[in-house]
Amino acid sequence: MNEEFFPSPEDHELSLEERYQTFCNLKKPSKTIVVSQNVALIQHLITEAGQGFRVRVRFVKSPQPCNVVSSTETGIHTLKNFGSRRNCSVSIIYPETVKLDSVDVGVTPKGALMEADFGITNKCMTSKGADFVEVMGGNSFELNKSNDRKGIVCGMKSNTGPLETIVGCQNTVIRLVSSGNFYNTVTFSYRPPHGEEFAMSNAVC
Repeated sequence: MNEEFFPSPEDHELSLEERYQTFCNLKKPSKTIVVSQNVALIQHLITEAGQGFRVRVRFVKSPQPCNVVSSTETGIHTLKNFGSRRNCSVSIIYPETVKLDSVDVGVTPKGALMEADFGITNKCMTSKGADFVEVMGGNSFELNKSNDRKGIVCGMKSNTGPLETIVGCQNTVIRLVSSGNFYNTVTFSYRPPHGEEFAMSNAVC
């Protein structure tokens, strides 16, 4: 996507060489390509009339979905790490007002019963690693180009109340970072910001 990658290289277990393949002339894949995430991208450059290619796509259910690109301006999503050490993101290709509806990040360890609500905090770096959710914005899919970072949150709260984060950039990202020591989950809703909310966003995209 404009020579950008989603998820960003730092959030993917595979190298770029393993994720990106180029074919030209009469060359075609020698085997079926199975993507490793919920997102697959086919880019093409055809310079002569009459040339082209055909692609057959079959959708495979992912038992542990992680990264998502959303093309809808309004919705609700839940991100989970399923107890694994990995980072998962939802990238929304619009400016958005994001509300964290339910947070359980850095609290519930593996093999333990559900903890009780005790609130949320921005002190999320511990000796066990980093577990947090962050909302950010930018005009790019890649994290290192997302300049409008709204801070990090962790803890447990089933209803965060009216707290909303306004992202006035072209792209909005909700990112869950997990050390693998906890079962992390965050549910959030999003909608387009109202006119006056754009002024409140103080976006630096």
